[in-house]
Amino acid sequence: MGSQIMPELPVERRRRVREVIDDFKPRSAASSQQAGRAGATAMGPVSKTSSFVQSLASSSVQKGLSSLIEFATNLNVAKADPDDVLSNLGVKPGNDRPFGELTANLVKRLREDLTALQRSTETALAVEDALSRSMMDIIKESNPSATAENITRKQLTKAFSLPTRQIANVMMRHVITSLVARVLDAARGDASRAKVTELTKRVDQEFAATLAKRIDRLAREKGVKPSDIPAEIPKWAAELEAIVGKYRTQ
Repeated sequence: MGSQIMPELPVERRRRVREVIDDFKPRSAASSQQAGRAGATAMGPVSKTSSFVQSLASSSVQKGLSSLIEFATNLNVAKADPDDVLSNLGVKPGNDRPFGELTANLVKRLREDLTALQRSTETALAVEDALSRSMMDIIKESNPSATAENITRKQLTKAFSLPTRQIANVMMRHVITSLVARVLDAARGDASRAKVTELTKRVDQEFAATLAKRIDRLAREKGVKPSDIPAEIPKWAAELEAIVGKYRTQ
């Protein structure tokens, strides 16, 4: 999949996205609707060939998702030694707080798996961001009072004892959020970065989470393996547009 979201937006699309940024009022009773509309407007109409769908179906997303699933799967293989799994990903044996080194090495491997052209896209940058944020979310779920940077090897291993579908759902949500964030930032004009950051946070909660759950449901209904989800997304464009369209007009 080659056509992917880029930071330079067409004038009319930039105008529409800027309008939803201006409309967002964090303390308003309608802020959830405003965030949903912002996410849908940033995504644009969903079709098999739309830039957002092509981004979600890209090699960058597929390889980023696969790397996270493979890591979790290897940890959960019967009699697997977590230290061996971490060592195979370049984590030093004496590192008992492995999150930072592990994340950096997963991102490095992702870059190595992509072509120079793929690495230069906004989608690849979004996947790198989503990979790190997904790991932090998964760790937070298992260790709510700890920061990812401070968890031990044992805590990390426990955190990733999740079904692969749940891991895929977290990753796809963060990919969607990160892609939307790049569109919002490209269109923000003189809107404050703090406002766009808050809007992005709400988009993640109100829009990306719903869309990721729908993608997960479609994958379950159609018997698609979690690692194969990105390649199937163009086939689900009509179902996804039905959801995105509602957000766009609310």
